[in-house]
Order: sequence, then C-alpha cells, then structure tokens
Amino acid sequence: WTVVVFDVQDLFRDAEAPLVVGGQLTLAFLGGNAGGEQLNVSLMPQFAPGDEVLLFAYAEPFMSPVIGFNQGLWRLDPQGNWVDETGSLLGLDDDGELSEDADNTDADLVMDALRTRLESD
Repeated sequence: WTVVVFDVQDLFRDAEAPLVVGGQLTLAFLGGNAGGEQLNVSLMPQFAPGDEVLLFAYAEPFMSPVIGFNQGLWRLDPQGNWVDETGSLLGLDDDGELSEDADNTDADLVMDALRTRLESD
C-alpha cells in the first residue's frame, strides 16, 4: 500500500470525513514498494508533492479510494484547467453546467459551479 497525505484547501462534503484530520486527508492506494518488492497496479493514480488535485474519494478503504478508481480525479494543469487522467477538461457548458471538454474551463468558475451544485443536492 502507498499512503498519500493531501493538504485539504476546500472540503465540499464532510458528512462522514473521518480521514480529514488537521486539514489533511490521508488515503491508501494498493501498490508501491516494500521490502525490496514492487507492486504496480495498472491505471492507479500517482501523485507527486505539490500536485493540486480535485478529488472525489470514498470514506472506506478500497484498492483505489478515488471514486471510479481514477475517474474522480482531476489535476490542475499549468494553464489553470482541471484535467482528468484521460486528458479531458472539466468545464462549464453554455448553460453554466459542469461538463467534460466544455468551452469555459476557468478553474475558479468550475470550482464555484461545483460548490453550488453540491450544496444544492
């Protein structure tokens, strides 16, 4: 298992967020190095220090705690866009609804729309 600690800047839902302690979220992912052995899991998300991510995760342990194995993960790219593991952009369509590969991909506007959507559910 590889344990990754994320600094949480914004928590949208924490009804049962037992893993968020002191502003940090700790998640364990199957695979990694231990005792001179390495286990690689195909399509398992990898993280590096300083990565800025938008993450949807399960509260219970799974091989990958990211919802949909890696579908609930977007990374902030140098242009300020949220990009998933396949290269699709998270954006807003003409009606202001969240959509993949939409024209408006401004990260701040996407986060505002996401926050509004989650608060209304």
